Amino acid sequence: AALKLFLAFLPNILLGIIQKFFLLKAGSWAQVRLERWYFAFLTIFVLLVTMIGRSLVLTAVMLIEHPTKIIELLSVSLPGASHFYLNYVMLGSFTLAFEVIRVANLVKYWIHKVLYKLPQEAAKHLSEPEDPGSFGIGARMALTMLMAAISIVFCTCSPLIVIPAWAFFGLGELIYGYLLVYAESKKPDMGGCCWVEAMDQVFFAMSIFVFLMTSILLKEPSEMAVPSRTQAYGPALVALSAISLMRWQKKHINDLAWENLPLQVLVQADIRHSPLTHASSCLAPFVPTGRSDDVAYS
Repeated sequence: AALKLFLAFLPNILLGIIQKFFLLKAGSWAQVRLERWYFAFLTIFVLLVTMIGRSLVLTAVMLIEHPTKIIELLSVSLPGASHFYLNYVMLGSFTLAFEVIRVANLVKYWIHKVLYKLPQEAAKHLSEPEDPGSFGIGARMALTMLMAAISIVFCTCSPLIVIPAWAFFGLGELIYGYLLVYAESKKPDMGGCCWVEAMDQVFFAMSIFVFLMTSILLKEPSEMAVPSRTQAYGPALVALSAISLMRWQKKHINDLAWENLPLQVLVQADIRHSPLTHASSCLAPFVPTGRSDDVAYS
C-alpha cells in the first residue's frame, strides 16, 4: 500500500520535470516522455527491485565488472518473489476500479458547490479537467505496461498470475472505455506514439523473460547428472535463441510506416477525398436512348 501511495505522486513529479526542463514540439509530447520515464522507473524499482538488492549503484558496479552475474541474479532473485508480484497485480485491479470514482474531480466539485455556493454546471466546469500527470495517457500506459511486463516475466514461474492479469486488463478495457468516452475531457490524439512506445516496452519485458528462463535452465553437468556439457547447456541455449526471433519481429514492426505515410498513399487519399472526385462520382454521364425527332413527334 505504501508503494502504491508513493507511485501515485511520482507521475506529477516527472511530468513537471519534463515540462520545465525539456523543449517539446507540443505539450502533448510530454505524455510520451512521461510514459517512457515512468515505465523505466517502474521496471527498475518494482519489477527488478529484488535483483537490485541493497543499492542500485552497487548492483550496477557489480554488473559492469562481472556482466555474467546478471544470469545468476535473475535466477536467484526473481522466481522467489513471484508471489509478491501475484499480489501486486491483484491489488492493481482494485486501484484500477477506484479510478471510476474520480476522487480528485469529485472533491473539487463539492468544494465549489458547497463552500463557494456555485451552481451545479459551474462547479462541474471548474472541477475539470482531471490531473494530466496521474490520469494522462502517459502514466496510464506506463502502469499498464508494467502489469503486462510482470505477467510476461512471471507467467512460467507462477502460472496463476495470468488470472489476475486477465482480470486487470479486462477491467481496464471497461473502465477506460467508459472514462475516455463518457466521463473525462477529450485528450489530444498523438497518432499512435504511445502505442509504439508500448510495443517497445513489451519487447523489453519479453527480453527479461527470455534471460530469466535462460538463467533458470542454465545448469552445470554435475547438477543435472548428465555426462556432457551439450546436454546440460542445450535447453538454456534454445531459450536464449528466442532473442533472435524477437529481434527480427521488432525490426519488422519498426519498419512499418506509421509516422510518415508514403507520398503515393497521401496522393491516393487526397484524390479519394477530393470534392471534385465526389462530385464527378455523383453525376452520371448523359447517354441518349433514342433519336430526338422520335421523342419530339411521338
